[in-house]
Amino acid sequence: MIQYVNAEEAVSVIKSGDRIFSHGSACTPNHLIDELARQSSRLQNIEFVSITQQGNVEVAKPQYKDSFYINSLFVSTPVRDA
Repeated sequence: MIQYVNAEEAVSVIKSGDRIFSHGSACTPNHLIDELARQSSRLQNIEFVSITQQGNVEVAKPQYKDSFYINSLFVSTPVRDA
């Protein structure tokens, strides 16, 4: 049986030092990425791996640099500065 959880609960299993992968392009999970940003105060040194991201990638903003290291295989505009 499939069990769905909200974004807050889904992101709560991520801990400092983890490496996470985010699908990109038209399937960029912006809602989950926004929740990562909201929980950034408890997260440090997260490697955020993706192919390419679209939309507003909140965790790529300078204020999150201590929490998230952006490792994008194809650099798109939303993560270029990070």
